[in-house]
Amino acid sequence: MRYVTRSFVAGLAFGLMLVVGNAAHAAEWVEPKDGVFSEKQVVAYIDTMKEVVASWKAAGKALEGGKNGFAAAAVLARTDAKTKEIMAKHGLVEAEYNWLAGKVTEAWGGVFIQNAMEEADKQLAVQTKETQDKIAASKQKIAAYEKALKDGRRVLTPEQRESIVKSAKDEQQSAL
Repeated sequence: MRYVTRSFVAGLAFGLMLVVGNAAHAAEWVEPKDGVFSEKQVVAYIDTMKEVVASWKAAGKALEGGKNGFAAAAVLARTDAKTKEIMAKHGLVEAEYNWLAGKVTEAWGGVFIQNAMEEADKQLAVQTKETQDKIAASKQKIAAYEKALKDGRRVLTPEQRESIVKSAKDEQQSAL
């Protein structure tokens, strides 16, 4: 019970720290009215993300196997502080960073969909070509069958022809 209480209190304190921190930073930056971001912002976001992910990985390794709620809260608080430090290093405030995260994710989704559509178009083109080739082959077969009918010849499948030839050979053998 004591462990749960300590973890709960540590988590609550950490959560309050984040809420207060977010409110202070939100006042510093305002989302552009046109919703457009610059290349500089995207580069800053990507550079920040690289460092933040590395920081999170290090924090995750520090937390592995630990059961102390206060130690976990302390590591998370250091990670949050490190994240804010990294953002400041790249000229971003938390509100801008979060907005850029949404915009980059949105753009990535658009690129993903565009790539998927291009791949689907390629596959459709291949299937269309295969279907057109089958249609052309079928038209040639039909033309050959129509010509055979006009010439008074019987059109047989390879299996039918083989069966008739075998039957004729069997009759020939019987006659001999």
